Amino acid sequence: MSVTLLGNFLLRPVRAITTGLEALTVGAKDIKVEVSGGDELGTLADKFNQLSRRVRADRAQWESERGNFFNVFRSINDAVMLVDADGSLLFSNNEAQGALGLPAGGLIEGKPIATVLSKARPLLQMIEASLAAGTGAHDVALELSDNGNAPVRFLVSIFPLGQGREAAGLLVMLVTSARFANSKTSSITRAVWQGSAA
Repeated sequence: MSVTLLGNFLLRPVRAITTGLEALTVGAKDIKVEVSGGDELGTLADKFNQLSRRVRADRAQWESERGNFFNVFRSINDAVMLVDADGSLLFSNNEAQGALGLPAGGLIEGKPIATVLSKARPLLQMIEASLAAGTGAHDVALELSDNGNAPVRFLVSIFPLGQGREAAGLLVMLVTSARFANSKTSSITRAVWQGSAA
C-alpha cells in the first residue's frame, strides 16, 4: 500500500504536466500547472508555465496581426480573395463577393474554392493551376459570364504566399474592366486588355 501511495505521489506531477500539455495542444488559453517542490518536476512545471505564457502571448499577437491583415484586405477597392494551400477560401472581401456573385457574411469561408467558384470555371482553373505549380499570374484578362447575363471582364493577378509548391496559399486580386479603364496603366497594358476583351 505504501508503494501505491508513493507511486501516486510521484506520478501526480507528471499527470499534471501531461494534462497541461494536452490542453495546450488543443488551444486552451489559460493553462498553469501547479506542482509543488523544488525538484526536477517542479522545474519542469515552471518551464511549462513559461512556455504556456509565451504561446498565449504569441497567439494573441498572431490573432491581432491576422485581424489587421484582413482589415487591410477589406479596405481594398479591388476584389481580393485568400486561398490556402489546400484550396479552401480563407477570405473574400465585399468587392469579390459582389463581382463573383458570392454569398456575404462569411458563409463561404473555409469552403473548397472548387465549390465556391463552380460557376466561374476559368478563374477556378487559374487558381488551381497556380496552387499546383506554386506560381502566380499577373494581369491576365479573363471574361466570366453567367446564364445569359452580360459578361464581366477582369484582370486577374495571383500571388503565391511563399515559394514554389510549398507556398502557404494564394492572394487572388481581380480588377474589373471599368476600374481598369480608369486606372493609370501603361498604354501597352491597356491595349492588351482592350484587345483580349474584344
